[in-house]
Amino acid sequence: MKDVIIPVDFSETSLNAARYAAAMLSGKSDTHVILYNMFEDEKESETAGQYLESLKVELLQKGVQDNIECVKEYGENLI
Repeated sequence: MKDVIIPVDFSETSLNAARYAAAMLSGKSDTHVILYNMFEDEKESETAGQYLESLKVELLQKGVQDNIECVKEYGENLI
């Protein structure tokens, strides 16, 4: 099984990249997709979770297998 991490900041560019990755992964059952978002303000936590779940639903509709995990975490620097 391959893990594919798709970092998203909910900009149009990152959403397009996530959709592109979904098209590449459509129908592949040997993948585990991780939608990842890092937020800088604790107030963004709930919104980030909702956006990730919404994106997950969209990717499932595009044919990505039902092994998508949403990960959000507080932080200031991904590196």
